[in-house]
Amino acid sequence: LWERVGGVWRNLENGIRDDDTSEVDECQRLRRSNRIFVIDRPGWVPAVLPASASHRFQGFSHTTAHPVLSDPAATELVLRASFVEWVQARCKAEGIPWTRLELPSLPDGTKRMHYPWHSITWLIRDPAGDPTGHWVLGPRSVIRRGPLARDVMHAAPV
Repeated sequence: LWERVGGVWRNLENGIRDDDTSEVDECQRLRRSNRIFVIDRPGWVPAVLPASASHRFQGFSHTTAHPVLSDPAATELVLRASFVEWVQARCKAEGIPWTRLELPSLPDGTKRMHYPWHSITWLIRDPAGDPTGHWVLGPRSVIRRGPLARDVMHAAPV
């Protein structure tokens, strides 16, 4: 998590976080059409954009004792994250324990154990000249296949 204040980038937070501590983003029971789903949405769950100019975005290790909050004077915020997904299933009725399901093979035929992907959520002050300075999603935000390299994650945005 990075913020830009007065033209200078400052790192607010680095670290590994397991976002699987709750299952609010998963449906683990078969629903219509015998499907299950997971929604892994990058960014700040409670934030709705555009956010007010006074909104302070929390880091993911934020606690009352150790707050991680964006600076009110920040003009840009960049959250970069890499994720790894996989699928497990079980059948209690047939006594089959949780088993990792095989994903489609890579183009070269190699078996795939995980599906890596990354996101960059780049928030900016409203560039349309909004005098209130609301936070909006910037044009450099992306969601793509593959992980981000560690050195990219730890370097200031460019």
